[in-house]
Amino acid sequence: MSPVVRFVAFTALVVGAACDTPTIPGRDTSDIFPFDLPTTPPTILRWTVGRTIRVYVTEGRTADRTAILRAALDAGAAAWNETALFAEYRIEPVADETDADVVVAFSDVPLPVDTQECRPALTLAVTTFCIDDGDTADAGLRVFPLLSGEPSQVRMIVLVLATQADEEVGRLVAHELGHVLGIGRHSEDARDLMFRVDQVTSRPTNRDAATAQVLYHVRADIEIR
Repeated sequence: MSPVVRFVAFTALVVGAACDTPTIPGRDTSDIFPFDLPTTPPTILRWTVGRTIRVYVTEGRTADRTAILRAALDAGAAAWNETALFAEYRIEPVADETDADVVVAFSDVPLPVDTQECRPALTLAVTTFCIDDGDTADAGLRVFPLLSGEPSQVRMIVLVLATQADEEVGRLVAHELGHVLGIGRHSEDARDLMFRVDQVTSRPTNRDAATAQVLYHVRADIEIR
């Protein structure tokens, strides 16, 4: 379930008593996997350090399916939030799409945003965003307009295939939240949450956590504010 990236308008935990700035531990390359987007050249994308990423769940076809998706978001957000070393990122569910940075939905319901300029593809689950605004120095993510006409700050859409069994939804949403954080690739280790298919866990492993931690302690090519 790779993030779908479309390009638009292109022209350690060691804190000493005398330390002012917290730093992450040194990492062996086996502790992490690549997190840059597979663009040409590769792009490092993440939210501003310390930013709360607000996620809205669109109503499902039934109350039960809505509850399953919301529970998956709650669990996945809590699991990823626990991996942050110094509150570099926080995923927080919100109750209104006008407050959202990210919309999560099943594939069989109408989205509250206009996707004509940035259309999601569909696999078992997918995270979609579009890079906009020219050169890398000032590039950002396109905003998905709200169909209500209200001001929007939605920059990502997570779609889960509606036919997925209830017990699969938690793993899929947790995986996609890793992409929402900015992890642009997959782990090659089948034990990791960010493995590309058939995840065996719904929680970030140590490698998943280390990868996210390093991502938020390197300079980003595109920083979502």
